[in-house]
Amino acid sequence: MEDDNELMRLVQDGSHRAFEQLVLKYRKHAEMFCSSIIRDSTAAQDIVQDSFADIYIQRMRYKFSCGFQTYLWTVIKNKSIDYLRKKNHQPEVSIEGVDEGVSNDSPEQIYLVHERELQIRQLMTALKKEYRDVLYLYAVEDLSYQEIAVRLNKPLPQIKILIYRARKKASRLKEEWKNE
Repeated sequence: MEDDNELMRLVQDGSHRAFEQLVLKYRKHAEMFCSSIIRDSTAAQDIVQDSFADIYIQRMRYKFSCGFQTYLWTVIKNKSIDYLRKKNHQPEVSIEGVDEGVSNDSPEQIYLVHERELQIRQLMTALKKEYRDVLYLYAVEDLSYQEIAVRLNKPLPQIKILIYRARKKASRLKEEWKNE
């Protein structure tokens, strides 16, 4: 197996296989590291995924002066801190105990749920087809990245980047609409 710096050189040259090797080598430890900071394993998986996507997107910025693991841990630590800051400014909403068959919600709550669903539909419609497809497969059909890659006949790193970009674009659109 090649060392991390050699893999990153290959990644900078466009090798998807080399990037997948780095992801496979560090993903589990990265998720444990991130989870130890934010204390949420589900969010840790998202942060690690975003971190790998950022590293891939900005792969030409990687400097070989430090080890890849140090670089990865720094990216994850910074994203974790951002996550915690954002989380402290937003109230948490729990959906536990919701019974889909029976609704004791007030008319106002039903209206708010309906409005939220409408906003999601409008948001999905505003995204380009490629983003809609991967988000639908990921969020609605609950497929793994690997399953999406097979279904769309695209390399796994490309699927990861598409999902990352789709999430970012959806967040930007949501903020733009919120500020209108």
